[in-house]
Amino acid sequence: MKEGLEKGKRDIYIEMIKGRYHQECREWIKGLSEKQLKLINKYIFEEDEFEVFKQRIDNSN
Repeated sequence: MKEGLEKGKRDIYIEMIKGRYHQECREWIKGLSEKQLKLINKYIFEEDEFEVFKQRIDNSN
């Protein structure tokens, strides 16, 4: 059940990023830590450019 919840959460993040930035990011999301996933909610509304958003997430670990 926990595994299903994790997959569902990652799928939601993927859809959020697709909607906001129009970017395919499934592979990138799969490689993020739990800490980085939580930061998506914070940074997605702060950054207008996908690359800046992605760098902030990548550099947070």
